[in-house]
Amino acid sequence: VDQAGDRADLATGLAIGGAVLVGLGTALFLTAPHDAIRIEPIATSHALGVGVLGRF
Repeated sequence: VDQAGDRADLATGLAIGGAVLVGLGTALFLTAPHDAIRIEPIATSHALGVGVLGRF
């Protein structure tokens, strides 16, 4: 029984499967519709500033 060879084949298959899943996730993220980033002024009784709002 070549247990080391079997484990190497399994590891290779899992690595390839993981790479495919990462690629698929990246493709879905990049092609998904995105809301526009908004830049808004922020004013409180204690401070003034600018906020950048967005989501993914």
